[in-house]
Amino acid sequence: MEQYTGISGEAVQEQFMNKRMLANIYRLMLRFRGERNRLEVFIRWAAGPTIGGIKPASLVRLPRNGLDRAWDTWGEEILRALDISAVFLRENSAGALVLLYRRRLLRRVLHSPSGRYLGSLSYPIGSGLDSCLEHLENRFSNPAIFPHEVGIFLGYPPEDVIAFCAGKPSPYDCRGYWKVYHRPEKAVRTFAHFDRARLKIVGEFSPT
Repeated sequence: MEQYTGISGEAVQEQFMNKRMLANIYRLMLRFRGERNRLEVFIRWAAGPTIGGIKPASLVRLPRNGLDRAWDTWGEEILRALDISAVFLRENSAGALVLLYRRRLLRRVLHSPSGRYLGSLSYPIGSGLDSCLEHLENRFSNPAIFPHEVGIFLGYPPEDVIAFCAGKPSPYDCRGYWKVYHRPEKAVRTFAHFDRARLKIVGEFSPT
């Protein structure tokens, strides 16, 4: 895997999907017949830790390669079956940036120190999850910025998100889901836990 150096812009998906990883998932998708099955494999792979209930949300790029059309037909059905929800944050010619999330886990984030940090950024914490998601969507509507506080929604440690938003240089080069400033050993274990969850969720898929 390539080194992932932060919650960067639209060119990089949260799950540090480099060319090799993309090639692997597309090869896996091609083992299944039907656009619906291929879409579900993609969702399970891209948001495995969230589907597995160990991560509140995953940021997924839905490319314009046929998967977007499959989403229009089967996306809601698949999300209901997996017990997750989605909000489209930004769309352009390359595809759509989608937040896949578990409502229960995200509500828990809002009632934690992470939520207090979002409140300091004018997120309407007291108005509930939907209002906070709407605020995040509005932030993404400005193509000139990338709201790095999305890392809080993704379940990243608030101290690392805050340090990254402040532009702090990293004292530790870490390969994983976010740029690590604190407790790198714990972060590496978390990365491995997420990867195992992704493999498990994909392995549980039974084609329709």
